[in-house]
Amino acid sequence: MRKGRVITVQADVADEVAVSAVFDAAVETFGGVDVVVHARYCAPTAAASNSSSRTPLL
Repeated sequence: MRKGRVITVQADVADEVAVSAVFDAAVETFGGVDVVVHARYCAPTAAASNSSSRTPLL
């Protein structure tokens, strides 16, 4: 089994400076970034039957 290190960094992805800080932390800790995975999950806040095509579920 392979062991590794993990860090956590909180950032608002809408804030360019915050995203840059995440990459800076990765470079400082690991020496660089090899892969970036974009993962997003939005939980609906209304039942689909109660929403119209103009009502966002976010």
